[in-house]
Amino acid sequence: MPMTDPQRGIYPAGTPVGLAGLAANGRITSADGAMSRILGRESSDLIGRPLADLASPANRDSLLDAFSNISRTGEEQSLEVDFNRREGTVRVEVRLHKVAGEGATAPILAVLIDISQYIEAEAVLRDREERLRSALDASQMGTFVWHIDESRTEPDNQMRSLFGMDTDAMLSLDARSISNIVPDDRKRYSAAVARACHPDGDGVLQEDIRIRLADGTVRWISITGQVAFDGKAPKRMTGAVLDITHRKRIEAALRESEERHAFLLRLSDALRAVSEPEQIQLVASRLLGERLGANRVAYAEIIDSVAYILNDYTQSSASITGRFPVELYGHKLVEAWRRGETVVVDDVANDPQLDDADLGAYRDAGISAFIAVMLTKDSQSGAALGVHSLTPRRWTPAEIILAEEVAERTWSAMERTNAEAAQRQSEERLSQFTNASSDVLWIRDASTMECEFLSPAFEKIYGVDRESMLGEEHVSSWFDLIVPEDREDAWQNTEKARNGERVAFEYRIRRPSDNQIRWLRSTAFPMFDNEGHVQRIGGINHDWTALKLAQEHQQLLTAELQHRVRNTLSVIRSIARRTAQTSETVEDYAMHLDGRIGAFARVQAAVTRDPTAGIDLGLLVADTLLAATARESDQVSIDGPQVGLQPKAAETMGLAIHELATNAVKYGALSVPEGKIAISWKIADDGDDRNLVFVWEESGLSDLPRAPSRTGFGTELVQRTLAYELDATIDRQFNPWGVRYLIKLPMVERTIKA
Repeated sequence: MPMTDPQRGIYPAGTPVGLAGLAANGRITSADGAMSRILGRESSDLIGRPLADLASPANRDSLLDAFSNISRTGEEQSLEVDFNRREGTVRVEVRLHKVAGEGATAPILAVLIDISQYIEAEAVLRDREERLRSALDASQMGTFVWHIDESRTEPDNQMRSLFGMDTDAMLSLDARSISNIVPDDRKRYSAAVARACHPDGDGVLQEDIRIRLADGTVRWISITGQVAFDGKAPKRMTGAVLDITHRKRIEAALRESEERHAFLLRLSDALRAVSEPEQIQLVASRLLGERLGANRVAYAEIIDSVAYILNDYTQSSASITGRFPVELYGHKLVEAWRRGETVVVDDVANDPQLDDADLGAYRDAGISAFIAVMLTKDSQSGAALGVHSLTPRRWTPAEIILAEEVAERTWSAMERTNAEAAQRQSEERLSQFTNASSDVLWIRDASTMECEFLSPAFEKIYGVDRESMLGEEHVSSWFDLIVPEDREDAWQNTEKARNGERVAFEYRIRRPSDNQIRWLRSTAFPMFDNEGHVQRIGGINHDWTALKLAQEHQQLLTAELQHRVRNTLSVIRSIARRTAQTSETVEDYAMHLDGRIGAFARVQAAVTRDPTAGIDLGLLVADTLLAATARESDQVSIDGPQVGLQPKAAETMGLAIHELATNAVKYGALSVPEGKIAISWKIADDGDDRNLVFVWEESGLSDLPRAPSRTGFGTELVQRTLAYELDATIDRQFNPWGVRYLIKLPMVERTIKA
């Protein structure tokens, strides 16, 4: 069992300890198995021999002096002795105790502690022993003889003191007789005594128990004893007791420290795995709550003296998530928060720190005891971690320290998360800005001209991979893209930016990807360090080639507009002239002219909306019918795939469809209730050629003449103009029930919009 030494402190667990009973002259009368193993001799070789004869000659006189002193004074003797063994010597601490009681067969109890291994490890353990020495110097040992058959113990005064007994009080080491043993230890100690007293065992008692003293304090006692048997009956136990309270406290503190560090490591790992503030609060609160067995743990961010709790851990209590003013829980909490202190209350109802006016808030929240760790950022902001109990509770220092450490780590995790989120948002905004920008954004090192950053627009404008331009070795590559005539001016302006000026200039580049000349406008500006030196230069390059080309193209558009206006006027003039030639009255002329110009205007309006897009044939048919007061209904059906017409083709087809619709309303299928018009088109393959086949078929009439008596402008427009303008072929049939037109248009680029 572990033993103590006034000089060295605690011996390591497992240090061999042997017991021997000695006669007054120092001869060995009894020895336990540990004694035999320490001295390397059989028990039979030890009994009857003077203990001093086994010591090395250099230590023999010291041991004899110790025997003389204990016989004369009765005081405990302690010394270190080298004993001879067959395989060498062993260093042993010998402690001699006067055994109380007259007529003892072994008036001296020798405790032999094998310290040879300890000495070898002493250099390694010296630092640890020095830390523990102050705690262990107070440790004291007592001795006893327990007359088992008489249920009577003869303790020395030290043992009585360790057990908190008066000098005349009776003591028995029977578990049933030690009244102040802690109940949780009684059963274990009783079992250890039973094993030691069993005739088939080794007769050794070695057990640690807790004793509750009269003042309520608890002391750890280590009891070691050797049982002597009379036959198979246990007769007597001789042994020693040692106060190991300090050792137990240190062991408990070490365990607690290791457990705390393991918990904090697990907490740190858990917090690193989450990135949202709500999850950080929940993870920290849950782990601490489970660790302390608390009813509630809540972390609050404090902003402008208002606490915000996003998540809390609860066990048999209600959640308090939400927002509330810090002053709700009293001025004591507010003052502590402003000073960054921890408030600990074991019993809310009886704590003098709290005013009666504050108790209602605690009662409403179900808080009877709490730890409040207050963390201050400034006078109005910070954080707090609360650990709550539904019942009064005495918080230990270790629990308070743990709560403070968890609060600090949670605070750090929240700060880290907020900083990372802000950094991500900033980077995302910058990335979105640079990615969305059609201009080239760039940054160069002012001293080396190394390009450190290029926005994605560089690849589109310059036609070169960005990576090929980054780095010091590519400084000249960028300027090599500038046309020779503009290169010197661009370099001089960049030098001005290196010298602290803000400059704007223009230059041209030849883009390698397509060999195009691009016009660029560049703004370059210096970027200063904290000392006002130009550390970097930045710039924005804008490709204004499109604007330049647009200016040139504007002249072309003006000419095209003039051409289109002349053509439009020519068409209108032709429509007006031909309409006049085929109209019998002014009213007839006005009606036809208005309808034809309207049809032409509708196509022009569609073209004007998007000159580059084709005119959908289906919409053209529907719009024309609608203008002629007809629409798709029981009388009119429209069917065909989506086909886009070029603007010129749409003009001609629109006029033709208008004429067909006008004739149908006046003379054809739409002039009688029973009339119907079926309009359809399809794309047909004719060998290597593809044609748009458009069919206008009327029905529901009767006794329609085979052919009209004369040909008007509308018929001429359908047959001649389509053929001339669009290379169309027209098949017209006059059936008794109605007219049928089949118009076949070649699917060519000038007619069909792909």
